[in-house]
Amino acid sequence: AAVMHLTFDPDLAPQAASVFSSDLLPKVRAAEGFRGGIWLDPSAGKGLAMIIFEQAEQAGKASAPDNWQAPGVTVDLIEIRRVAEAAGVGEV
Repeated sequence: AAVMHLTFDPDLAPQAASVFSSDLLPKVRAAEGFRGGIWLDPSAGKGLAMIIFEQAEQAGKASAPDNWQAPGVTVDLIEIRRVAEAAGVGEV
């Protein structure tokens, strides 16, 4: 899984949400090995996402910061982690 830590400019949130829905989400869904993802609403300007792939290499490739360009969004940290267990979010 790719665990992404993001910072959001609240003044640009509508534009970022539009780019996410129309451009970024379709790309990640089409990425090789994509299994699912959870994107949490920002709190105090900080966002968090977990995107699950079949293999760590696929997670690393799809979560490269250049793939996540949106107005007012900064990728602070991307961690690639093995999914130990999953419940209620589909089969991993």
